[in-house]
This record gives sequence, C-alpha cells and structure tokens, in this order.
Amino acid sequence: MSTNAEWMDLIDVKGRLRRLPKAERTALVLDPAALARGYHRLRETAPHRGQGYLSKNRTGVTASGEASNRIEEHLAVALFNRGALMLPEESLALVDYQFPLKAVRADGGVGKIDLLGLRHDGTLAIFELKVADSAEDRRIALLEGLIYAAIVEANIDTIAKEFRESRGREIGGGRPHIVIAAPPGYWSNDRLFPDLGAFHQLVRETAVAVETQILTCSVDDADDLELGLNGRPPRVRGHAYLSPLEKCTPHRVLSLTHSYDLYLQEQSRRFWSYRRAAFAGEDHIFEPGAQGGVRPPVFRAEHAERNLIVPPGSSEVAASIVSRIPREARHRHFASMRSSQALAQSVFGTLTALGRLNVLAAIEAEDGYPAFFAAADEFSIEFEQAVDTLGELPGRQTSVDAMFSGPARVAVEMKLAESGFGRCSRPGLRPDAANFGRDHCDGSYTRQRDRATRCSLSERGIGYWRYVPQLFDWSAEIDHRPCPLDLTYQLARNVMAACVRERGAIEMERAHALLVYDAQNPAFRPGGVADAQWWIAVRALRYPRLLRRVSWQRIMAHLEQVGAFDWLVRGMDEKYGIRCGPLLASG
Repeated sequence: MSTNAEWMDLIDVKGRLRRLPKAERTALVLDPAALARGYHRLRETAPHRGQGYLSKNRTGVTASGEASNRIEEHLAVALFNRGALMLPEESLALVDYQFPLKAVRADGGVGKIDLLGLRHDGTLAIFELKVADSAEDRRIALLEGLIYAAIVEANIDTIAKEFRESRGREIGGGRPHIVIAAPPGYWSNDRLFPDLGAFHQLVRETAVAVETQILTCSVDDADDLELGLNGRPPRVRGHAYLSPLEKCTPHRVLSLTHSYDLYLQEQSRRFWSYRRAAFAGEDHIFEPGAQGGVRPPVFRAEHAERNLIVPPGSSEVAASIVSRIPREARHRHFASMRSSQALAQSVFGTLTALGRLNVLAAIEAEDGYPAFFAAADEFSIEFEQAVDTLGELPGRQTSVDAMFSGPARVAVEMKLAESGFGRCSRPGLRPDAANFGRDHCDGSYTRQRDRATRCSLSERGIGYWRYVPQLFDWSAEIDHRPCPLDLTYQLARNVMAACVRERGAIEMERAHALLVYDAQNPAFRPGGVADAQWWIAVRALRYPRLLRRVSWQRIMAHLEQVGAFDWLVRGMDEKYGIRCGPLLASG
C-alpha cells in the first residue's frame, strides 16, 4: 500500500493496522514525514474536554471484580503505585494513569493514556505500555503515543492548570515526550512485526520529524504482576526500572545540592531542639558548640551512650541496648546526634534486647520482597560484623553495620545524613601518601603502573574481582573506563559480604544486602548522589533480589502498628523526625 500522502491521519492509520490481516499489514509502509504532518494536523483538530482531565480520586485500585483480562491497565496502575520509574540518569515521576482524552463519546480511536509521567524539567512523558504476550503490530504503539502526545500538546495549558490547582505540580508547556515501554519478552519476540531493527529506525526518524523524544524502553525486573482484583491494588514485585533499548541523549538530572544543605540545616535544628527538651540542665554532657548552621550537638566521649534512645524506667533493657556495640567498635562520630550507627543501635539494639527481631518479618522492601526475612524464624544479629571471606588485608576487612544470620544472611547498611555511599579509596590517594606509587589508580579498571592485574586491590590479593563477575554484569577480563566498582564500592562490598561464604562459595538464593535510609535525605531521592549510585549497582546485578532498600520511616510505621514500641517511635520522631513525612518537598 502506498503511504506517500502529504500527511497521514494517525487515528485512521492505527485503525487500519488493527483491522488488516498480517500479510497486508506488512505492505503498509509508514512515512515519518507524513506521520509528523499528521501529528501537527491532529494537534490543530484535537478534542478539548470540557469536564476536565484529572480524576478527583486516584486510589491506585482498579474496578476489576474477581477476574480481568485488562493486563496492560493493571500493569499501569501497579507501576503508578510505585510513584516513579527510573531511567539510567533520571527518575520519571508518575502523575496519573488511564488519563482520559475524549471530549465526547463519539471521539473514535482516542483512548486513554496508560501512564502519564513527568520529567525533571516539567515536560510530560506519554507512556504507551505493552505486555509481554502482545501480538499486535509494534507500530500501533508508536501511533498511539503520537496521537496521545498531539492531543495533550493541544490541551497543555488546561492540563497544566488542572495539575497546578488540584495536585500542586508544575507542568511545562513543551511538546510531550513519548515512552513506549514493555517487559523484555515483548522486545525479544521475533514473531512480532516489524522486527526490532526496522521499528527502531521508524521511531528514530519519526522523533526527528516530529521534533520530540521517543524512547523505547524495557521495563526490567517487574515480571511478577499481581492483578488488582476485588478492591485490592495491583502490584509488581521487583525494582521495576526502565532500560532504553537504544542510546539516547541523557536528560538533565536535577541537582539536589541546595535541598541537601537545607536538609542538614533542618535536621540540625531538630537535634538542638531535642537536646533542649530531653537534656535540660545537662550542658556538661555535651562538647562545647554553638547552635546554628549544620553542626549537630555532640556528646562528650564519657557520655556517648546517652546518644542512644532507650526505654524509660528499665535499666536492664537500657544496659542491654548499650552493650550491643562495644566502645572500641563505635564509629568515630558515634557521639554526634547525626550518627547513623547510634540510630541503628537504638532501633535494632532495642529489638534484640527485647527478643523481638521477629517483628521485622512483615516489613516489605521497596521492591515488594521482604526487607529482612520472610518468616519469623530464628535470626540473630551482629553489629559491626567483620567479613573475612573476601581476602582483605588484616585490620581492613569489610565491616557490615549489621549482619542478620539464620535461614538466610542479610548484610545491612544503615544511613542517616550521609551524602552518598563509600567509594574506592585508591583513586583518591594523594601523591604524598606512602603507598601512592604502589596503589594509586586513575579510576579505570586497566593495567597501570606495571601491575599484573587491572585492579590495584587485586594486586594486593584482595578478592573482589574474583566474585564481582558472578554477582554483577561486569567482566573481570576486559578493561572498564571508568571502573564500575568506583561509585558502587560500598554497595558491591555489602552484596559480597552477604553472598560470599567460606572457600569462595557464592550463595544467592538465601542472601541479600539491605539499605536502610532516611527518606527525608535528598541524597537518596531521585536525582541525589546516593540514589544514582544505588541504581547503577541495581542495574548491574545478575540477580536483582541481592539489593533491597527500606526507609527508617517504613520501619517506624510498622513498629507503631505492632504496638509495644511507643517510647521508641516517639523518641525517633522527636529526635530525628523519622515518624513524620519528609521535611522537604521532593526534588
């Protein structure tokens, strides 16, 4: 069939592709320039809804009863309930689902947008979702994305006003971007037409002609879809992130430096307020220091245990909590109210002292899997657990903040106000360091300074690169520029600490590393340094369950529901603001 028309009616072409048998569909060639002209024509003639675009009640629950075959809708709502989807360099906030576009019932061929996303610069992203077993022509997904984007662009002022007034979100006036997203099985299905190479070429040329960005993305680690039936919200398990199938120009990532500074200032203000209320008349137990700025109160060394939150009127339990971490194992800044170690000891030391570690069994990580363990079996915890299976130098072994042992092993990293995860020290060696000539690295995984191995650490016999290729998608046999362990150093070591057993055996089914972090800290939000480090590690994992994360806020909310921990929940709120929502607005 000839498609060399001056312009193409996008809605009509989509309908024809749906009606034609496959043999005739393959003869229908779409011209990107004509598609672009059809986009502009539809934008000029688009329907305009008089009843508004945003539902007043987005519950994240579908209207399905006992069964449903609307898999794409359930996938869209399940993803929406996550709040955001990560691209390699950006988080896309999800702001609506099943977004209506028809003005009247008779607007044929105009459906609803599966998911509506928002990029950091305020540009809307139109999501067209496909499920793994979809058998329709791939070009229909492109046409639907173009149709929806044209109608949204035609109504962008009205839509932006609604978002501003009802959701408090600012929407930019630029041309919407299009994201065609599907599980890996959809993209690997070689029976679909057109083949992936031809489809990508059509997408690239159409994006240029329309002058917008069109991404084709795999929705990775989101295969376990649980339908939302009988009033239950649909859900996916897994990290659920986007992997572009083709390289694209990185979108601007929001800098959170200013937000992080405000976070530290607000946190410090709370600490000083807590000091005045909880330690009135006890100035002698603190180091001298003026209130203000970002410096938190610091206890004198002989009073450092006062930094812990312990139950009132129970000296035996309090003594047990204090004893969980010996003095010699305390971090250098343990006496600071900003110490994540003191926070961790307050919470997990309490559960250990009371014999209640089992209450952690019901807490879900953000990927939908158990944060700690699935059942309340016999688990024990060791704080500041040294790991001796990685071939590290004596006295320099990886030390895990907390190691849960039992039917599984969980290596836990506790964070509070940190701005990121620890990085490899070798690139940062100064020229005046005694070991500079022997150990310095330029940040790449390449042979340097006449070394026999590509890694300065491997040269000293440290075994990271013996295990990294078994756990991450990073080969030890090729050069890497930059070294993938640089930014992910602390996270990768925690994964290895959980998984590497005696004699180098790898256990992946009953082991994982867990991050516990403060949801108020902008470094761990999309666009923050820690969040970027986290996703680099997650995307490289061969087995995604090996890294999980949960916020202190989620743990406290769970303990509040359990009951019997009122004093701890109250203390965490008063001292850290943990029970409260985020101190600062996202982004």
